[in-house]
Amino acid sequence: MELKEYIKEIKVGNVPVKHNVFLAPMAGVTDLPFRYICNKYGGVVYSPTEMVSTRGLVYQDKKTHKIMDMHENENPKVIQIFGSEPDIIKQVVLKLNESDDVDIIDFNMGCPAPKVVKNGDGSELLKDLDKVEEIIASTPVSNILLADSTSTTSPFPTTGIDTLSLTSPTTTSFDRMA
Repeated sequence: MELKEYIKEIKVGNVPVKHNVFLAPMAGVTDLPFRYICNKYGGVVYSPTEMVSTRGLVYQDKKTHKIMDMHENENPKVIQIFGSEPDIIKQVVLKLNESDDVDIIDFNMGCPAPKVVKNGDGSELLKDLDKVEEIIASTPVSNILLADSTSTTSPFPTTGIDTLSLTSPTTTSFDRMA
């Protein structure tokens, strides 16, 4: 089978995505110029921002807002957020859902970086599925992709989430990679 046979149009929520080749969000890498080059020359359509702190957004951190800059030709416009406090995540998702500048919210539960997991964010969330369910249940879901990779059946059927993406290293595997 040829590679092009695996590439197909998909939907995230109700947002059509031209194909299923996604650029992984990478802190310090997937900034606006990088995403622009990937979109223009590399054919990558789904290219999320670097991880955006939900706390940083609520507390109006200027650096955090800079990470969210998008080019007018990015389509869909995807912001990846991270956090672990349900009330703060809910505030951010409500605000982002009102924005015409955001098509998809990608919620990170896969980052194993020590500076992220020490606050209970990223892959650390996967150690507390009750908290994950609380976050999902309290978040007004519009077009939100949870975690990082391919979709599987949701372990949280009462939340209204049909699919949940969970392919991420654990904090333990990160320690082994270092």
